[in-house]
Amino acid sequence: LIQPNKKLFALIYGQSGSGKTHLAATYCLMHPDEPVILIDADQGSETLEAKEFRNCKNLFVVSFDAFQDLNQVYNLCEKNTVDEWCKAIPELKGKLTKPFKCIIWDTWTEVQWILSAELRKKNGLLGKGLNYRNNLQLQHWGQLTDLNKLAIASFKGLPIECLFLAQAGTKEDASTGAIIKGPAIHGKLVHEMPAYFTTVIYTFNTLKGGWGATTLSKQGWPAKVRGRIGKELENPTLEELLK
Repeated sequence: LIQPNKKLFALIYGQSGSGKTHLAATYCLMHPDEPVILIDADQGSETLEAKEFRNCKNLFVVSFDAFQDLNQVYNLCEKNTVDEWCKAIPELKGKLTKPFKCIIWDTWTEVQWILSAELRKKNGLLGKGLNYRNNLQLQHWGQLTDLNKLAIASFKGLPIECLFLAQAGTKEDASTGAIIKGPAIHGKLVHEMPAYFTTVIYTFNTLKGGWGATTLSKQGWPAKVRGRIGKELENPTLEELLK
């Protein structure tokens, strides 16, 4: 019997303040002896000042600005050696003692904005200051879609576990007028992106002022978990949600 791939490859998405970063960071509590890198692209790591993470020694937070580009992150994850990581991020020297078990993207929505800015730069569409600038053309959106798919598929093929965080967004279907709910990403990827992941978690704010997370579809927001029973919990850890 061929054993299924048990690597965690998950999308966690929800509105701002709905607990995405907090939930993802509880991965470190599941694996206290394994190093985890969180790539902070939208300055959301202040969440990690919560008491649960104050003594957490295995979580390393790095700004996306620390890397040259997305391909450098991929190459580092592919090699995933202490020496290579410390060369790229000198601050890790003396702290990182073994390869990373998991990479957390916080958030992929913001990474996409960075990628679109790079695309604008390469095509002379940056504009000046805060003045109006020319829109990206259809071929540019096609390039961005292709890069998104390539990046997700490439990281899925690596042995390192991955958590992609994203804002929640909606899109109107041009042909039917139906409202499509999903991660905040451009074009048809709002609908397609969840299909690339083995686990999709939707986070939301509760009426009591807390936050919840679910692996069950909720009010049109897609969610799933392969090989386990879906559930909805309030203020959960990843271990509680996935066990």
